[in-house]
Amino acid sequence: MLAGFSKPSAGQILWNGHDITQSGIFHQYKLQLNWLSLKDAVKEKFTVLDNVQWFEVLEGKHGKSMPALELMGLGRLAKDKARMLSMGQRKRLQLARLLAIDRRFGC
Repeated sequence: MLAGFSKPSAGQILWNGHDITQSGIFHQYKLQLNWLSLKDAVKEKFTVLDNVQWFEVLEGKHGKSMPALELMGLGRLAKDKARMLSMGQRKRLQLARLLAIDRRFGC
């Protein structure tokens, strides 16, 4: 329901105090929605940097991939193939993608 794939059978989901099913609200909500799945969508044949830059291209942004990787402690691995990453490094790569496209995230 939080991802917007289905609607609640009772109650409502509020975002910034607005019901996300209201006209125009869901679109704004969706722009801020982040998803980190157990399946990380890391392209193993791409470099670590390419994996982040691909998400920048999809979002029409550029230039923040390397700073995001540095912040996540992956800068030295930027030119390595992603298949070499540990599970923890893969999770940090997912977070670097969010940083590179300016998406807010929290716990």
